[in-house]
Amino acid sequence: MSAENSGTGSGKMRVQLLEKALEPHAPLTAAKAWAEAVKARNGAWQYALLSPELKKEYYDGFTEMNWVTGTSSPWIEKYQVTEGYRVDEELYRFAVEFTYTDSTKATFAAKEYITVRKYEDAWLVAQIERIEAAGEITKLSARAGASEKKIFIEDTGAQNGASKGYDKANVIIGNETRIYKGCTGQELTADDLRAGDKVEVVFTGDPRLMIYPVTAKAEIIRRMEQEDT
Repeated sequence: MSAENSGTGSGKMRVQLLEKALEPHAPLTAAKAWAEAVKARNGAWQYALLSPELKKEYYDGFTEMNWVTGTSSPWIEKYQVTEGYRVDEELYRFAVEFTYTDSTKATFAAKEYITVRKYEDAWLVAQIERIEAAGEITKLSARAGASEKKIFIEDTGAQNGASKGYDKANVIIGNETRIYKGCTGQELTADDLRAGDKVEVVFTGDPRLMIYPVTAKAEIIRRMEQEDT
């Protein structure tokens, strides 16, 4: 009897051992492995790099995609991984910038932050922030102290299709929106945001108004400092 048909318990152990063999043992190695797995569209590899908490969150999504992520076009041509912030010796945050291309040779940029954490002797991806909108705040539509605020951001760098994110967005800041200083974990408030600030936004999974420009609620906003841009 082959290993594939030798029983559920044996098959499960085989998968667990394969995942164990893929576990990185350094933070930068984990970040680069994640970027390479995304580039390869290999959901099984990505899953092996996730923390136990994220494995539970992402499992159904991976199975629905039959463990193949992304699209055949556009595809990821290259990526760059840079360390954004070191919380302590067991928690690092990295910026991963992907460059996409297609048959027309046009290029598109996409960015995400991944936080890797040490779990025993392995470094695993504990948080993923996919940036959907980034740019300069050109308008704030609520007074200080209001329970819900809205900012309008514009990305001038997206004028030539250089970004896969929204080039303009109405960003709703609710009570559950988290605002941070740059790549750090230092929390800010909506009152700390000013016109002219450069921000990067992760939207919630809530329904969004897709009339251009998009209107959506922010899960995370990062106010980028001069050295981060």
